[in-house]
Amino acid sequence: MKNLRTLLYAIFIVLFVSCASDETPTENGEITGEVTARNYYPGGIGSAFNYRSDTLNIATGKSGTTSTRRTEISDFTILGDTIFTQNTEVEFENLGVNNVGLDFRRTDFGIYIQIDSIGIFDSLNINDSLNIVNIDFKIDDEFIALSYPFFPGKFWFAFLLQVSVQGSPFFPIVTIKANYQGEEEIFVEAVSANRVAEKIKYTTDIILPDLSDSTGTSVTTQEFITNAWYVKNIGLVRLEGSNIIQGILTGVISLPTNSTTMMIDELTSYEIK
Repeated sequence: MKNLRTLLYAIFIVLFVSCASDETPTENGEITGEVTARNYYPGGIGSAFNYRSDTLNIATGKSGTTSTRRTEISDFTILGDTIFTQNTEVEFENLGVNNVGLDFRRTDFGIYIQIDSIGIFDSLNINDSLNIVNIDFKIDDEFIALSYPFFPGKFWFAFLLQVSVQGSPFFPIVTIKANYQGEEEIFVEAVSANRVAEKIKYTTDIILPDLSDSTGTSVTTQEFITNAWYVKNIGLVRLEGSNIIQGILTGVISLPTNSTTMMIDELTSYEIK
């Protein structure tokens, strides 16, 4: 009987440790034994991702200047049991942009990019109006790049910026909605082969009121589309559409001003550590 109790105890310990390991985050942001959101945005310290960016004028079909960027994860901090705050350095070439830092965090259920609110205000050209009228803002401090698990028809609000003018109710002026489009087989340049990717469609709606108009009746409305493809255990492999999502994912916020220019980002090489 004693030997039987010892055997059962040993089995219990093995099962307990196995289950615990399934719930323990690793340095590369993945969960051992199961697929989570971390698999679609992987990488630990020293991981690097190289992208080529091209522009395309939809009206003329002409391509623009090619630029490149390198994103490297330089540090991380464990917060609790599941959250990683990543400090990422983004290095640009041929774009006239200085290197920037980018923070994001990963959980089993999502990827969250910290937002530079000052950059958004500058892009909207509304900083100078803040001293003219009584205006208040509500702004999300994170952009939800991914929400997991994926399933047909899934959508979520990735980002919201609201404004109140002279005591009026808050209303959204920037809304980014994400829709899961399903699996799609695409060519991934970084591996020179086709891969099955999860496609996400980001729709950005921008409603800009005339801040000097207290009635709020003078507005300009614009809509911009960006598609993104994420491959399990590789990450983001392609971006196509408006440049706003590229700006959020690289720490350089630049809200689009027209719908005729398309930005195409391709992952050309990567190293995951």
